[in-house]
Amino acid sequence: MARYSNAIAKKIKSGVLKADAWHHRSDAISSIGVAIGILGARYGFPILDPIFGIIVSAIIIYVGINLVRTASNFLLGQSPDQELIKQIKSIAQKTENVIGIHDISIHDYGTTKILTIHAEVDSNLPLNEAHKIADNLENNIHIKTRYSTIIHLDPKEIQCELKTKKRIIETILNKQKEIVTFHKIQIIRGTDNENIKIHLIVDKDMSIKNSHELCHRLKSSLEEVYGSCNVDIHFEPCGKDCKICTISCQKRIT
Repeated sequence: MARYSNAIAKKIKSGVLKADAWHHRSDAISSIGVAIGILGARYGFPILDPIFGIIVSAIIIYVGINLVRTASNFLLGQSPDQELIKQIKSIAQKTENVIGIHDISIHDYGTTKILTIHAEVDSNLPLNEAHKIADNLENNIHIKTRYSTIIHLDPKEIQCELKTKKRIIETILNKQKEIVTFHKIQIIRGTDNENIKIHLIVDKDMSIKNSHELCHRLKSSLEEVYGSCNVDIHFEPCGKDCKICTISCQKRIT
């Protein structure tokens, strides 16, 4: 009975059944202790009875303290398990059009567990599309965890934010005299940091050493002003027939 209750408790994550499993286990241990005490008294070892009485009492006290601690955490509230948070974030990252999530909380009602999260979506989306995104995220979480989910949608200013970040990058690039011009600035959201990809057009005679120094200088400037990020820089040699930077070259010359 103890093994069965414990197995079901792990399956449905029930503290009540876990306590019941310990109840069955303590009954079994007590019965064994009583049997050994009776046999010991009968065969001239009466000391075994109080010894096993103390052992059983210690086990019951230990289990009781743990159950009280678990129950108090459950009643007072506790933060979600870190593994569960990682799992929920992983599900959100794989759900289309979900930018990020925060404020994760769990309401435990025994066999029913309700997960409440704030999901970030593009503020320019129409309501019906945002509702579909929330439904998709809810279904994905339910399939993986069997939790019921309440999702609060937070609008995120994606386009404005990207434009602001691109302006920051462009300002930093414009200050570098070695750069003739630049194009294909991409900001890709990663799990921890954002990935910035830039194509730089520089003098075709620039040495590897100077290009390497320029690369490190740009990365340092971007991390200082932009924040934590991963930078991928692609160098392109500037030629007379370059269609991309003809205008920029004229500006540089003048």
